[in-house]
Amino acid sequence: MTVSDFQYKYFFNKVFNTDDVTNTASGKGSSLAWLFFEQHADADSEKPPRAVCTICQPSLSLGSQKARSQSTISLLGHLHAKHPKEIAEAEKKQTQQNQNQLCQVSLNEADIWAGK
Repeated sequence: MTVSDFQYKYFFNKVFNTDDVTNTASGKGSSLAWLFFEQHADADSEKPPRAVCTICQPSLSLGSQKARSQSTISLLGHLHAKHPKEIAEAEKKQTQQNQNQLCQVSLNEADIWAGK
């Protein structure tokens, strides 16, 4: 039995209770970056918020003042460039957790999608 992309995304969203597989824009979302960064609000509200690496302490911008436009891409880039072992371990652990959660999807729901 093969699973379509739509079915996979449906089950992924159902298991993780999300409408998107990306980072949420509420500050600390699902991005692995937040395992290694702390968000700090700047006293100057004109500037976008910043995040500080808990390993080596540099401060990186989240890119926008608007929460929905903020991104963790620069944080992840920093982790891959400066802390490859740490981010690789976190990615491996998250992949294992995701696979375990996906395996817990009820058989009844899978049967519905299979047309049984």
